Amino acid sequence: MTDPIENQVSLTNESLTYLRESSGWGTFLAVAGFVYSAMMICMGFFAGAIYGGMATAQGPMGGMVTTIVGGIYVGIGILFIIPSLYLFRFSLEVKNSLTRKSTQAMTSALENLKSMFKFTGIFTAIALGLLVISIGAAIVGSMMM
Repeated sequence: MTDPIENQVSLTNESLTYLRESSGWGTFLAVAGFVYSAMMICMGFFAGAIYGGMATAQGPMGGMVTTIVGGIYVGIGILFIIPSLYLFRFSLEVKNSLTRKSTQAMTSALENLKSMFKFTGIFTAIALGLLVISIGAAIVGSMMM
């Protein structure tokens, strides 16, 4: 265990101003993320109505494609709730920390920020991996034609 006195970091008034401003933008982005997630989930549930014409034109497989697309929208919408929640918690805890001058609240804020970055990083790595695989599959598929 490290000695907390040796590891102290002092924040200037300018640093505190940046944290306060960051928490405001964090709240805005978190709320926008929640709205985006809700819209994606709604799009997923209403995929049948939205893509109904295409489903009819594609025959019996069209309904399955519509269901898959709807499921993807719902899944992505649910996944986007997680980083938005971490960002919202970060913003609230920063405000609490600055109001109450609480080291505990700032630690909690930074923990949530770390979790948001970690989740977003893992999600991005997976998305990039799937993109590389799909590009490879498209290239192989086009060579087979």
